[in-house]
Amino acid sequence: MEFIMQDLSDYEIIFEIIKCIRSECLNIKEFVEFLKLFIKNPNDIRRIIEESASRNIIKRQGSKILILKKSRNKSKIIRERCKDYCRRCGRSIRNCFYISVYNITFGPYGSECVKKFLNIVGYS
Repeated sequence: MEFIMQDLSDYEIIFEIIKCIRSECLNIKEFVEFLKLFIKNPNDIRRIIEESASRNIIKRQGSKILILKKSRNKSKIIRERCKDYCRRCGRSIRNCFYISVYNITFGPYGSECVKKFLNIVGYS
């Protein structure tokens, strides 16, 4: 699924995914890398950060992002054999990983890109 932002209501699921981050604090680079799993346009990423702050989901403190609101919902990782390209980095992949949150599935991702998601969300 590729997001093309028409208005902020198109990104409600992204705000919910942000709430799934278990860490209390990320540096801005980690947070942007996390958002790049779902959004490619830098202007949309900037807009999501600003709107997340205005909704008190996050708080920016210098180069840190504090996650203020948490969700009890979890994401699922689905693995399938495939022959495709990673949605985030564009590499050719044979093991596709999909991230499923609120019955919306994103992907495919390669193992390195899905590891970034897992590290930030707090899964081992």
